[in-house]
Parts: sequence; structure tokens; C-alpha cells
Amino acid sequence: MSIYEIILLFLMSLNVFIIILFLIKWNKRTSQQNALLENLLSSLKNVTVETESNSEKLNDEWRSYVFIQALTVRDAVYKQTIALHPQLIENAPASHGLSTPELSKAFRPEEIQAIYDFWNQFIDYKNNYWLTSENKIRTVFRGTIHDSNSEIAHLAYASKKLVHQLDERLKQMRATNFT
Repeated sequence: MSIYEIILLFLMSLNVFIIILFLIKWNKRTSQQNALLENLLSSLKNVTVETESNSEKLNDEWRSYVFIQALTVRDAVYKQTIALHPQLIENAPASHGLSTPELSKAFRPEEIQAIYDFWNQFIDYKNNYWLTSENKIRTVFRGTIHDSNSEIAHLAYASKKLVHQLDERLKQMRATNFT
């Protein structure tokens, strides 16, 4: 074997050694990058789960808020069946308080319809029995509750009827169970 062949063999061995080192280092980087990608993917999954959980909590809060508003209205109307409480009608919420997108995230379509029906019925009742021509709440009604032809007896009857209708809407609004 000549010196040239030995040098050539040495250089080839050196090249193979360098290539092996490069591949080992490249494999190490790839493993590190894979580990980083796995950590990033895991973090992203956690954020997604947390976001979904927060979204569900927000929807539950919106549902609860609408029900509290509705129950406030129902209570105000119910108290009119016993005695006049104009302040309760005046202070009762005039709407459910959510935007259409918020409603559509928290409720199913049939529940949303029940919510709209609920407030439309209340607003009609308020307009028909409680508002004056100046859009002020009436505080005086003629007659007594025992005189079936009196204004106050008509109000009490309309209030009882509305309470039953509102109760039906409340049942429809709660059609979806919390899961």
C-alpha cells in the first residue's frame, strides 16, 4: 500500500467519522425539536381545554343571569295578584340583558324563542295595564280586588294569567340540562 492510498483511506475514514458526528448531532437536535413540539402541542391542548371550560362557565353564567332576570319579572307579576306593587313592575327588568350572539351560545333555538316570548308577554302586560299615556307607571287603580268589574280586579286576574304563562316559558327556557 502506498502512502497515497493510506492518506486516501485516512481521509475517507475522517469523512465517514465527520458524517457520523453530524448525523448524531442532527438526531439530537431533531429529538430536542420533537420534545419542544410535544411540549408546545401539550400546552396548546391545555389552553384549548381551559378555553372550552371557561366558555362553558361563561355560558352557565349567562344562563343563570337570564333566569335571575326572568324570575325577578315573574316575582314582580306574582305580587300583583296579592296587592298593588307598582315599584316592582317599574323596577322589573325590561329584557333578558344579553346580546343575540350571547343568547345563541348559551341557549338552544327553542329556548331562545321562549326567552323572547317571556319578555314580549311581560312587555305587553306592562303596556296594557301599567303604563299611562305619558309612559309612567300607574300607581292608582279603581275599585277593590273583590269587585270583579274593577280595574284592580282585572289587573289581578291578568297578573294570575300571566304568571301561569311566564311559568310555562320558564320551563321551556330550562329545556337544556346543564351537563
